[in-house]
Amino acid sequence: MLEQVEISKLEQYIGGQVTISGIVEKIEDHGGILFLEIKDLSALASAVIIPDKEKAFAMAGNLKLGYLIEISGIVKKSPSITQAFTCEIEVETLSIISARTRIENMIKIASKEQ
Repeated sequence: MLEQVEISKLEQYIGGQVTISGIVEKIEDHGGILFLEIKDLSALASAVIIPDKEKAFAMAGNLKLGYLIEISGIVKKSPSITQAFTCEIEVETLSIISARTRIENMIKIASKEQ
């Protein structure tokens, strides 16, 4: 089982495999490669989903802003110098935990932290 980590600590895991969960804040399709921004209570993360990861890529097609998801993958240094993220996750698996609204999911996450 992969280690579940807070997004704010991702940089410590570059080169390793992790699992994170958070709320989908942004979804972008760049020529068949999907980019997600995922937020937990600690920070915001960038995730990349390539078509080669067929199950994750298919599941990503169901995502909407505000969904609570869990992703697992390899943490890599961000290739873009101008990007706000120092690292990103190359997604291997993706699951939707909750398809509720963003507010409902933030309340759900906050209640688990207490």
